[in-house]
Amino acid sequence: MSTSQSQQRDQTDLYCTTGKRLSHILDCIEFPAARGRAGAFHQYLMAKRPEEFSELKLTTVRSWFHDHSPPMRKAEIIFNTLNEDYPFQQDFTPILGWWKIGGVYPFDDLAAVDERLQFIIMAMVSEAAGEQLSQLRTDDLINVKDRAMKLANQFRDPTVTECPTDYMRALVNFDMQKIKRVVVQED
Repeated sequence: MSTSQSQQRDQTDLYCTTGKRLSHILDCIEFPAARGRAGAFHQYLMAKRPEEFSELKLTTVRSWFHDHSPPMRKAEIIFNTLNEDYPFQQDFTPILGWWKIGGVYPFDDLAAVDERLQFIIMAMVSEAAGEQLSQLRTDDLINVKDRAMKLANQFRDPTVTECPTDYMRALVNFDMQKIKRVVVQED
């Protein structure tokens, strides 16, 4: 198992409940961590947005630090409220999804992730080009890498719900070329 896989497994285990994920999110945005954090969080929300949180009970907020979370609409209001005084360093949509359902750890250094991903994709491009690599135009190779990066980045975005048609077409064309080669070889 690679180091990154091991780290991801450790992060998954470490943040296995919604409460642990909420605590970590609050740590990351530097919301004060002290004894009675749930009470402080409750007071903060009620003071910042009384129109939304005036009837919010402390027991409800305490449950968020255990195994519950609010409905998505309310969670978005909470994040928008927090973002006013404790800005998120990135788009909080993936963080919001992570709080609610877990999944991929959203606080990784995206530049480092992109760098690793570009390296992996360029290795795949080099392998696919084989001996013809030196004969191919650099612009074409960069275009292939950029399209692959675009696909990978779309899988990171939890708001994307449909696969783009050009990616499906490329996959179908690739598989059809393999099938055609097999048919030609059998003849």
